Amino acid sequence: SGAPRRTRQMDTNPVEYWNAQARDYDDNIFSTIDEDSTGIITRTLDRLAAASEGPFGRCIDLGCGAGKYLPALAARFRSVTAYDLSPKLVGLAKKEVKRHGFCNVDVRVRDLAQIWYREDGNGLGLDLGDRGEMESYGFAVMANVLIAPVTEGQRALMLKNALRSLCPGGRLLVVVPSLESALYVNMRCDEAKYEGPCDVLRKPSRAEGADVLQGIFRRSGVRTKHYLEPEFRLAAGRVGFRVEACEKVLYTWRSELGLSSDLLVPAGLREP
Repeated sequence: SGAPRRTRQMDTNPVEYWNAQARDYDDNIFSTIDEDSTGIITRTLDRLAAASEGPFGRCIDLGCGAGKYLPALAARFRSVTAYDLSPKLVGLAKKEVKRHGFCNVDVRVRDLAQIWYREDGNGLGLDLGDRGEMESYGFAVMANVLIAPVTEGQRALMLKNALRSLCPGGRLLVVVPSLESALYVNMRCDEAKYEGPCDVLRKPSRAEGADVLQGIFRRSGVRTKHYLEPEFRLAAGRVGFRVEACEKVLYTWRSELGLSSDLLVPAGLREP
């Protein structure tokens, strides 16, 4: 028999990785807005919705994937622009737009990890795109986009692109995995002798130990970045954002473990 097939990683070839996820997207990728058990994401969108003319009626979905957020955004903003680096995921998102009949949503391929804007010699921003997008949106979404185990500088670039896309007073909604929650899920799964979504490290190698110190856990074999709240506040603040709030998005054990029914959740993990 041949050598075991290596798991694709997000940071080695991002386009190839996300194109591969498009084949069975609903099975492979966790939808934060659909699995949010307390509805905090939808309530946040309701609070910041705007159908007015001008930038505050314009929303940008940075890393839209297969378009899970597009129905909610299209219903709350006058126009929505959605980008993803994966052509195959953009194709799925366009099908979602067509299926719903949205006339106010435009989906395109663009990589958030590339430089979108430069500063000229006077410190003014220059839009490197062809659409004059700098400071043209009042609201932006980055849902599970900052999860690749890339360098701090690469994450800063993605946040800076988001910042430059927003008009003065614009707001960004970011959803990222919590390091604290990953450790808790690992602990509970280990206690229940259940193989959870993250690989429990009983005897980590030096490289695996270094990953954990950086908040990187393997989820189904894929190295995935998780965050402490102070860590994210620091990263956002360094590029120029002022963090208004950090709140927990709660998921059920069924969704956290990728199960099809609550009845399949191990007894040791069910709430008392």
